[in-house]
Amino acid sequence: MKKNDALNRRGFLTRTAEGLGALGFLLAGSGQSQVQSQKYKPGKIITRTLGKTGIRLPVVSMGVMNASLPEVVRRSYDLGVRHFDTAWNYQRGLNERMVGNVIKELGVRNRVTIATKTLIREMRDTQDPDRLKDIFLKRFEESLDRLQMEYVDILYIHDVKDEAQLTNQGILDAMKEIKEQKRARFIGFSTHSNIPAMISLGADMNFWNVILAAYNIGYADDKEMSKALDKAYKKGIGLIAMKTQAGGHWWRGSQPNNDKFINGLNHTAMLKWVLNQKWFTTAIPGYTTLEQMQEDFSVAYDLSYTENEEQFLSDKEIKLGLGFCRQCGTCRNTCPHNVNVPELMRASMYAFQYHNIDQAFATLSEHRNALQSCKDCQICSVQCPNGVAVESRLSALKQLNTVQFA
Repeated sequence: MKKNDALNRRGFLTRTAEGLGALGFLLAGSGQSQVQSQKYKPGKIITRTLGKTGIRLPVVSMGVMNASLPEVVRRSYDLGVRHFDTAWNYQRGLNERMVGNVIKELGVRNRVTIATKTLIREMRDTQDPDRLKDIFLKRFEESLDRLQMEYVDILYIHDVKDEAQLTNQGILDAMKEIKEQKRARFIGFSTHSNIPAMISLGADMNFWNVILAAYNIGYADDKEMSKALDKAYKKGIGLIAMKTQAGGHWWRGSQPNNDKFINGLNHTAMLKWVLNQKWFTTAIPGYTTLEQMQEDFSVAYDLSYTENEEQFLSDKEIKLGLGFCRQCGTCRNTCPHNVNVPELMRASMYAFQYHNIDQAFATLSEHRNALQSCKDCQICSVQCPNGVAVESRLSALKQLNTVQFA
């Protein structure tokens, strides 16, 4: 694929922060991207074993969250993808339905590894074990119904942030019950925030089979993350990586006039970098088109870097320009209103990098008070130690929020 022929890989909202206008941002045009993947050559797919589960997987899997075209799932299977990751809350249940329909039509249930996640938002308001267990079991039943399956291979509790969520006895009992009934072969949790602490605690519990964690080159210097991943890896927990390409498209807020940021990310370089870390069995890049699918899965045949990929990965300015929010929470100490900035940065990522407006609106709905607090500040004082352009992202979110609730 020629550089000048490609549509922007992740984008129709990439310039939103520079000029959102009423509803127009939803249809903002796409630019050109720099596709630097190696020539696609079918061959032997690299596979690895997922911890102690015994499941053998290609190193590239499919994160289905943002995908809405069944053909992309079908073609992914034809190409060699054998692990599909979805969740109860993705696209309000439509994502699970799409995955289930495709797998049923193909007749390949026994040849694929299906993972879903159960999100319990109620844990913010209550830690009552009995209530949370009931909610978990009910939502898992809904997932099985949508997927049209009697079991899933991996069941996660979704988006764990703190110890109370990870150790709630009601959730643990629900997971144990589901596993004993063989409606989930293996159990785990996903984590986007406070990640090193969650991975470390999860490893100590001797309960979880799999952990799905955000990880990309932005974490390269995070010693706590490396320590936690190494701990879980040595315990035999299967580790799967998400957010491997830093949210799909960088945010140019930190260095908007730098020519290096005109073109798109080198996605194969970033995906290879994660998969070259010893801890991870596979990654679940969230591609949504056949072109993206081909680009991402090309990595599954060879993890060595091309010259262009090495150059991209070695450029410190590019790493800074990624602007990926690590969800570390450090920024909250610099906000006079103690706004939950990490959650707002997640909403920003969904909207302007993933282009998943539904997921962005869902996140904003949970944090409307946070954005309201932001309106009281003429100048944002929040500082990110990792170079995330918080103020410009918040400005764009305010306009998105205005459209949503107009």
